[in-house]
Amino acid sequence: MSSEAIVKVYSGTMSVATNRFQNAKSKNLELGYIATEQNYEEGSRGGGIFIIGLFLLPVFGIGLFVWIYALLVKPEGRLIVTYEKIKSSDLDTKECPKCAEIIKLKAKVCRFCDYKF
Repeated sequence: MSSEAIVKVYSGTMSVATNRFQNAKSKNLELGYIATEQNYEEGSRGGGIFIIGLFLLPVFGIGLFVWIYALLVKPEGRLIVTYEKIKSSDLDTKECPKCAEIIKLKAKVCRFCDYKF
């Protein structure tokens, strides 16, 4: 990974986090960053909630409600996205849709296959 990389975290369910990522994508592109890697991690709860429920069980059964809550309500997950700075050479080139060769952005005809833009 280059030194021009940044990592952003979008929290929520997978669909919510993906929507947040899509909304921020154009802003990051304007700043010269492109998403290179995405990883979604499901939300998880540690064992502490069950220990708290165990201690609260003698107190009017409150611990039972804590356990039910822990089983039913899942914490939010998070979408971790790595962005890398776009190289200036990437900004002034494009890919030919016919032969997939990299050519200059201002080219009207592909020099490899004569495809006209």
